[in-house]
Amino acid sequence: MTFKTWLGTASAVALLSGGSALAAPAPKPALAIPAGDLSTALPAFSRATGLQVLADPALLAGKRTGGVRGEVDA
Repeated sequence: MTFKTWLGTASAVALLSGGSALAAPAPKPALAIPAGDLSTALPAFSRATGLQVLADPALLAGKRTGGVRGEVDA
């Protein structure tokens, strides 16, 4: 088998089998964060979504959230 034939065969196999290598969509995180202090809600949001949330505690002092319930779209 020549190199060109081998390369063509390998390319065809790679293209035809590529569909199985696609990743499944990530599940949407479900949020159930109650109303309350923002300094408590932001870490809960971070844990639920896997996103890192950084905020100065002084800016969060006295701030409240109405809460959130549902799924997050990417």
